Amino acid sequence: MISPTYATIEQDHCATPPASEITRPIGVLIVDDEESVRQVLALGLRAHGFAVWLAGTSVTALELYRSHHNAIDIVLLDVRMPVRDGPETIDALLELDPHICFYFMSGDLGKYTEANLLALGAIAVFWKPLRLSDLAREFTRSAAPIECSFEDENPGEDDGGCAGELSKKDQMHRVKQ
Repeated sequence: MISPTYATIEQDHCATPPASEITRPIGVLIVDDEESVRQVLALGLRAHGFAVWLAGTSVTALELYRSHHNAIDIVLLDVRMPVRDGPETIDALLELDPHICFYFMSGDLGKYTEANLLALGAIAVFWKPLRLSDLAREFTRSAAPIECSFEDENPGEDDGGCAGELSKKDQMHRVKQ
């Protein structure tokens, strides 16, 4: 029996396909109540080759995700927003798709801590002001294949093992089995 040993697995729900398997731009849903923040992030991420959807409210984020879930690979949410904040919004999105790959951003976490946000399943928390190059690099990395290795207890036995790389989606399915 082969026991896979995986490189860092940030979250067990993130199912972003590897960049090599995405034949379209990596899709990012940006959820922030500040229009200027949304617009600057959209311009910057589009310049880095990402497809971008913008939501100013939780309701809009849910509508966009329902309509475009096949093209949205990553969700970036502001923590503090009126009516339904980022963590409440991600709870609703996770009900639609428990495999959403998501990040939080904030200049002030309010009642939350970074540990609280990561415990919800966020890959990372970005602090405002954001550096677009850091976001682009991180989003590309989160869609990249992950190296894996095996501790092969039965060499020569073919049990569908890793051919050198696993996407996070494949990783999560194997870890859960």
